[in-house]
Amino acid sequence: MLLIMLPLMSMFSLARHEALVSDPAKALKEAFQRTDAMFLRKAKRERLRSGTTGVCALLEGERLHVAWLGDSQALLVQQGSPVILMEPHKPEREDERERIEALGGCVTYMGCWRVNGTLAVSRAIGDIDQKPYVSGEGDVTTHIFSGTEDFLVLACDGFYDAVTSSEVPSLVLGHLQENDGDGQHVAERLVSAAKEGGSSDNITVMVVFLQDPAKVLEDFLAHASVEAEPLFDFGGGGAEAGSDHAG
Repeated sequence: MLLIMLPLMSMFSLARHEALVSDPAKALKEAFQRTDAMFLRKAKRERLRSGTTGVCALLEGERLHVAWLGDSQALLVQQGSPVILMEPHKPEREDERERIEALGGCVTYMGCWRVNGTLAVSRAIGDIDQKPYVSGEGDVTTHIFSGTEDFLVLACDGFYDAVTSSEVPSLVLGHLQENDGDGQHVAERLVSAAKEGGSSDNITVMVVFLQDPAKVLEDFLAHASVEAEPLFDFGGGGAEAGSDHAG
């Protein structure tokens, strides 16, 4: 199963990649690079200055491959707890700052850390004016399933700027509890939480249950302490909702 939050050209690049079956991690990473190259050619022809970030996940048997470019993120929840799979590409990362400065660029603080005083993301598809400082090279990581994983959340920075990783399980499990284990509209629930948290950026969220949502809730309640406070109270809902790019 392929879960993708990327321009359509990225999906096509990946689907046609010769190493998709034999080496999914390589295919995912190179799909980002090919897409960036394609978009830069288009940007030069049409004088485009925009860009986008992206994140995707490929479920291959007992392996979960996550690829990302920029600050869109994938978060795994396992037995009710968040599992950080990746580190977004932001200018304040030491390795990103060193890479940018080695190329002759700079990282400055203007409300947040920015590349050359402009973009708040250090890697992206497009953004032709900031190449090569804003790289088009993605990263890939692989997680081996243990069978205890609950769900996966893919979302852009407009979500994660307002909702922390530690809040995600509470939001999803709260929705399940209020809806008798029904996972419908849970992505909308997360989008609403980000809006209520003050996000004014584009917000895209995709939630993929790795077990039946009713079982996820049942397992969580079974392990919860009898004295634990009632589950969470947030508002929202779906399977996908929103848009992308950190600017």
